[in-house]
Amino acid sequence: MMTNIELLRKIHAGANDYYRPDDEIVCHIAVLRSWLDREKPEDIAYIFDPLDERFYDRLYTMDPFIRECEQIIENNLEESYFSINSYWRNHKQTEDIRHLNAFALDFDFYKIKEFKSLSPTEMYEMHIKPALPMKPTAVLDSGRGLYVLYVFHHCSIVRLKLYQAIYKAFFGKFKDYGMDAAAMNVTQVIRIPGSYNAKADKTVEIIESHPTEYEITDFCELLPYTQEETRVHFEKKRKRLQKKREKNHKDHNDRKKKCKSFLKDLSQLIAIRNHHKIYEGYRETLIYLALEKMMWAGYDKELAIAEAEKLNAMFHWPLKGKSVEKQCMPSKIYSRCNSISKAINKLSISAEEQRKMEVLVTRERRDLQKKRLRNKHLLLNRTKKEVDLLRRRTYVIKLKTQGRRNTEIAKSLDVDKSTITNDLKYINTHRHEFRKVLGDTIEALVESIEDKRKIRTVIYDEQIRLRKWVEISAEVLYDP
Repeated sequence: MMTNIELLRKIHAGANDYYRPDDEIVCHIAVLRSWLDREKPEDIAYIFDPLDERFYDRLYTMDPFIRECEQIIENNLEESYFSINSYWRNHKQTEDIRHLNAFALDFDFYKIKEFKSLSPTEMYEMHIKPALPMKPTAVLDSGRGLYVLYVFHHCSIVRLKLYQAIYKAFFGKFKDYGMDAAAMNVTQVIRIPGSYNAKADKTVEIIESHPTEYEITDFCELLPYTQEETRVHFEKKRKRLQKKREKNHKDHNDRKKKCKSFLKDLSQLIAIRNHHKIYEGYRETLIYLALEKMMWAGYDKELAIAEAEKLNAMFHWPLKGKSVEKQCMPSKIYSRCNSISKAINKLSISAEEQRKMEVLVTRERRDLQKKRLRNKHLLLNRTKKEVDLLRRRTYVIKLKTQGRRNTEIAKSLDVDKSTITNDLKYINTHRHEFRKVLGDTIEALVESIEDKRKIRTVIYDEQIRLRKWVEISAEVLYDP
């Protein structure tokens, strides 16, 4: 069985490796503890709070790291940890990782009711060992829990995603045994074997060890996909993205159509603000946005400046000389220009101004316009609700002239009696207005019914109902 120091050396076996003759970079390994016992009493009084239980990282190159660990083990110092991966400088951050060295599966099985009564050795022998996919490099009794270590020949941080995917596969296999998901970080630290666990009142010791010689790729068999399946997946993904880019690519003709609508709205905005005597605060911004849009749409530079000059001439106080080109021309053509929402914000276009715009409209207002269109009757310039109300009132008049009672009319039209009462009240109160609205609506409806292209947009059953309504309306309108 390996000794504590031999295990530490095996994990960080490549710490002193050089890759070029002039390579000055060596690995740094972190040791985490409180360090209060190493400070001078006078320094503690001024620098440290004696009751401060926070831990601090100190990073060492290989030989000083081993000497530090030997001292910790020899004195059985408590609560001492080391990093399983190493760093290229004296900083312990993910971006500073130089070598990935091992997987440390941290089992807090004592938190699970089913395993709470078991010792770390019993838990390992009975449950974890039979489920391990391959022989571990070492198994550590951490005091209350377990560490299962898989040491592999160190590899670059370039393989971080593979490292994380393998860790995730381990977690999926052992989460029911209390494997700690929070302990899978690339900057993970574990207790130094031979140090003292104060909470468990026990020394961290090696239960089992094996002379393994793994590469990180040996663990790929834990992943749910083979290398060939992964290659095929990414090839398909690349093709999908390429197809999406081609689909989303807008040709210059389409861009120019959008740009013309954009320029039309800008000229409309200038006219509106001139009318309200708003002359300042947006001139240069508007011209810049116009030039940016035209350059994005593929306009020739001279033509874009000429169009911008036309907008400039509309201002109450236009820019003089060549100021349009010097002050407002974008520094370069960007693949994307300012969005509609950004243009609205930059020009502070109000809701009232947006009513007269075609393109410069907020998403909320566009959605509202679409909703209104959806609610609009296909043949009439009225909402479906207004058409239904007008049609019902037409039938109410027809049935009332036949001598029907309100209760009978309500039953025939499948509405409440109070609805019929309210309809009659409205018709009697607004007799002339009602007849005018009904007449105009029926006239527009007859014209639409005769238009074969328009009538095709309406389903057959609705066509029958509309034609019947026209007949009844004729009787109602021309009834003396």
